[in-house]
Amino acid sequence: MPLGTSRNWKEISCKASVVDYLADVQIVARRVLSPELYKLFREIYFENYGNEADGLSLAVRLKIQRRCSAGWKLAGIIPFADYWHHPTSENKLGVNFLEAVEE
Repeated sequence: MPLGTSRNWKEISCKASVVDYLADVQIVARRVLSPELYKLFREIYFENYGNEADGLSLAVRLKIQRRCSAGWKLAGIIPFADYWHHPTSENKLGVNFLEAVEE
């Protein structure tokens, strides 16, 4: 039997995975932030779980948080629980995934 299949093919789920969620979070953040703010977001919030966020000024933290949360709401990434019941469609993200992956 091929990997990722079951005896009853109807059991295979096409809902979002953790990898999908993390990719969608980064794609939207990259889209709504300037290159400088995206670099800070990725290094401080995404890779270090926000542990070094206190080193940023309050204005920079709020700008990143406001832009990302607005983008994530529009893309259907938050509220968090809703994301898992209907995957974010490509057109809602406003990004061609093939182009994004090739970058």
